[in-house]
Amino acid sequence: MAGDLLRFNQEQLEEDIQQALSDWHQMSRLESPFTALYLYRRFLQESLGNIQQATNRLLDLALEQLNREYPVHVDVLRGRYVEGQKADVVAGQLNMSQATFHRKRNEALPLLTAEIVRMEEAERSAYRQRMERRLEISASPHLFGRSERIAQLLTLIETTEAPWLFALVGIGGIGKTTLADALARRLIESPTFYGIGWTTARQTTFSVGGSLSARQQPTLSSAILVERLCKQLLGEEIFHVQRSAEELLLLLEEHLRAYPHFIVIDNLESVHDVGTLLPLLRRLANPSKFLITTRNSLYDEPDLYHITVPELEWKDSLALIRQEIEARNITSGASAKETELFPIYETVGGNPLALRLVVGQLHRHPLAAVLNDLVSARGSQAEALYTHIYWHAWSQLTPTEQDVFIAMPLVSEQGGRLDLLAAMCELEESELRQAVDTLAVLNLIDVRGDLYERRYTIHSLTRSFLHEQVIRWQQEALEAPA
Repeated sequence: MAGDLLRFNQEQLEEDIQQALSDWHQMSRLESPFTALYLYRRFLQESLGNIQQATNRLLDLALEQLNREYPVHVDVLRGRYVEGQKADVVAGQLNMSQATFHRKRNEALPLLTAEIVRMEEAERSAYRQRMERRLEISASPHLFGRSERIAQLLTLIETTEAPWLFALVGIGGIGKTTLADALARRLIESPTFYGIGWTTARQTTFSVGGSLSARQQPTLSSAILVERLCKQLLGEEIFHVQRSAEELLLLLEEHLRAYPHFIVIDNLESVHDVGTLLPLLRRLANPSKFLITTRNSLYDEPDLYHITVPELEWKDSLALIRQEIEARNITSGASAKETELFPIYETVGGNPLALRLVVGQLHRHPLAAVLNDLVSARGSQAEALYTHIYWHAWSQLTPTEQDVFIAMPLVSEQGGRLDLLAAMCELEESELRQAVDTLAVLNLIDVRGDLYERRYTIHSLTRSFLHEQVIRWQQEALEAPA
């Protein structure tokens, strides 16, 4: 891809190289003709923003490489431009006629252009590999039903103006991390940013096999975030000298101001986490941009651009199910009809994590048994899934909020208005509104409708969860010693 990009601009690049050589000794350069080259962008950072030094370093390295095969052509260019001598003087030093000098110079420019193209392609490949190593997901997964949303977000993120802070919001397992990964991979090639950053606040990991494990890492504080980003973006060497937390922050702030980055902070799963870090992100943003993924809606933060990640539609869920069946070589499901697979969607909805969990168990169990286990909350896989997605939010609810949540399966998939919920729960509307606000912030309920009417409902997976698992949690809480 990099080669194609450069081939289309080959003629322009040759003109830019000619101009850059002519300006070799210009000390007041305000702009480089190599701005779009990744090689130049790296040299610019290494030269601490010195445009002339970065431009000349790129040319000097290319001349050094070219000298291995075309030393005479390089001598012509160095004598004329680097040493700044007139053509006849250089021709005399090289024992050639002026006609030969001009011929060699004209031959040298395309050769130098080809060498810079080769170097740039290698640099872009190395840059992409460096950026991809920073991402949490080792390989880019196929996305279903997200293309339009990704395109809209890329347009917003690549502008050199606000918004500077973005939040991908949604229930656990809905695909926030996968969507953030897709955005980051596409932005690796963006000329808007000098690099990609990625860090996570994840405390637990849920495998598609149905196991839940704790991650041994501290809670993501402001100081830890600054340290991680400094290490990732500025390199380990800055820690060779002892620096205070404020000194590290100033270094990071200066770097992100001079060289805009796109940075993902994944799995900020509590309002407290986000509230603690937002002041820091505001300080570091502009022109750099930050994207957080969280289960909590934060509409009270006016400068945080919210993107709610919805469930997959049926057709996209079916495509994901079939891909998982093929990838896992589940022969029993390879020829399954849509009608045979639809009960999966009816039970768990379009939650990608739950869909993968169901398919993963088809090696060992029939589909009906797997789905019954989810609805009845039987087995370690079902309990681990529900704990991963719901426990943290459930544990934050007041008794009234829990009661409203438990009543939600009585509402249709199309949703119920506030007055219906008030009648069902036997609550005053003001008290109910407060409970609904909390459930919406935690993305436990789905808010639908328009400016004039709002309706409230729940995901299919949440219906399954509320059928049995939440009753067990309530019972365990009652039986727990005071």
